[in-house]
Amino acid sequence: MYLLHCWSTAFRKKFIHELQSFLFRILFNVVVVSGPSMVPTLADNSVILTNHIKPNLEFESIVVCNSSGLDENIVKRIIGCPGDTIDIDFEQGVVYRNGIALSEPYTNTPTNIEYDDGISFPLTVEDGYYFVLGDNRNNSLDSRSSIVGLIPRTDIESSYVLTIIG
Repeated sequence: MYLLHCWSTAFRKKFIHELQSFLFRILFNVVVVSGPSMVPTLADNSVILTNHIKPNLEFESIVVCNSSGLDENIVKRIIGCPGDTIDIDFEQGVVYRNGIALSEPYTNTPTNIEYDDGISFPLTVEDGYYFVLGDNRNNSLDSRSSIVGLIPRTDIESSYVLTIIG
């Protein structure tokens, strides 16, 4: 504390500002959304603030995760948590979680696109994994595809806090 009293006012302000910036970067990430898969919630090139210290991994949370199949980070919504059973009626465009049809006011379109590449429904989410979907269901590569598949907890980097630009 004595050291702080010896510093000039300008230096103290600069030091405090830098300390606050450092602490902010420890707690949060700034992420740019790439692509239309989260429309209407998040537009392409939206800038969002995410929490990477203690991400929210609950049902309907928006998360940033590493997709090894796409070799890039993706922004998606958690629809299935460990132990949940997910089913999709692609004709009606309805997603079911544990036998209950989801009310999804955040989606852009019903879920009519089915990827024919090895993921079959109903699907029970394995322990330590999450089932994620984009809000723009018919323009999103997500857990419906084996390219993305179930997301391991260790690949979820952060969760959405707020939109900065977008």
